[in-house]
Amino acid sequence: MVRLIASLGEYIYAQGDDGIYVNLFAGSTARLSGLTIRQQTRYPWDGAVRIAVDPVEPHRFSVFVRIPGWTNRQVMAGDLYRFQDAIGGRVAIRVNGRTVNPPLVRGYARIEREWKAGDLIELTLPMETRRVVADSRVKEDEGRVALERGPLVYCAEWADNGGHALNIIVPDNARLRSEFRPNLLRGVEVITGNVQAVKGGRTLPHEMVAIPYFAWANRGMGEMQVWLPRSVEKARLVPAPLPGALARVLSSGGIEKKWTGYNDQNDDLSAVYDGADPLNSADESNLYFPYASRCRAPGVGGVRFQAAAANLVV
Repeated sequence: MVRLIASLGEYIYAQGDDGIYVNLFAGSTARLSGLTIRQQTRYPWDGAVRIAVDPVEPHRFSVFVRIPGWTNRQVMAGDLYRFQDAIGGRVAIRVNGRTVNPPLVRGYARIEREWKAGDLIELTLPMETRRVVADSRVKEDEGRVALERGPLVYCAEWADNGGHALNIIVPDNARLRSEFRPNLLRGVEVITGNVQAVKGGRTLPHEMVAIPYFAWANRGMGEMQVWLPRSVEKARLVPAPLPGALARVLSSGGIEKKWTGYNDQNDDLSAVYDGADPLNSADESNLYFPYASRCRAPGVGGVRFQAAAANLVV
């Protein structure tokens, strides 16, 4: 990451015999051979990009501006993922205030003309919230949807959704919106929507907040989900706590849960009574509690009832 940030400026622009290439969108200034090029933009929050082209002397050459695949129908190379819905907006390009329709060459809009100091390219990218679905052969993502806005993938995190994220349902007819929140995570565009959540065995209305995936895990340990269920069958029910007067679940050895990564959100002692059965010994789609991996000696879990006691040894 340190090397990437330090060398980022080398990736934004390129210059070749056939012209100038604008590869990335970021506020920046580059002094190339015979010209200066400047960008002004709030991308990825905003799709407006202003590119000023200032050659030392007027001359004819091409400026190649990259047009991201997500502006059309391509989530990424290949057919593993696809957009569930068609995009409404279109890419628009203007030069000095006039709309142009340059040819697309290897993913770049080629704008060829005689450039002079003060020329301005204005690129507008459609920044709509879109649903992504996976190939039906990807069983983990079957019946689920991911949210994408512009180039960013989003996720639902516990901190914005009442302490849980795995119980959220995003029906196909749910209306989604986006808004910029300057005081959240140092300023991010969020996706919100009136969706559903499973709570206490019931499916209830829920006001979802989704944040860019890159920004999660900055507010403590908790649930996070990228692939959101489209129906209640795929949602995880939040286990209701056992009444203390009737039963108690505990583990021996004073085992303390510590956050070590994304998969830990499935690792919880409540797996003992959540009512869900794993598909196999490697199934991590439901809650689990691996005693043997937590201590040198096998752990003992107990479910104690008023009239009787039963111990589970793993």
